[in-house]
Amino acid sequence: MKLYDLLQWIKKGFFAIQVKRCEKKLHLLESLALGEKRFVAVIQVEQQKFLIGGAANSVTLLASLQTPATSPAARTPFGLRSAWMQGTSAWK
Repeated sequence: MKLYDLLQWIKKGFFAIQVKRCEKKLHLLESLALGEKRFVAVIQVEQQKFLIGGAANSVTLLASLQTPATSPAARTPFGLRSAWMQGTSAWK
């Protein structure tokens, strides 16, 4: 095998390798610095969203957030449901 043939063989073999990239499942949607090494952030893991808080030596789950599609209260302003949405003529 000549050097040229060897290089061609290596080149073909190298590009024949398929690299499968993993899709990232964790996304930082928004964060807010609160000073003194403190922050709050909204993260998404697959289809779920979480509100987390962090300090110099800790991270804490503050809330599990619901998406508007799964939360009936989140579909209306201020989370209030009107009487007609509840199927009644007056507030109870």
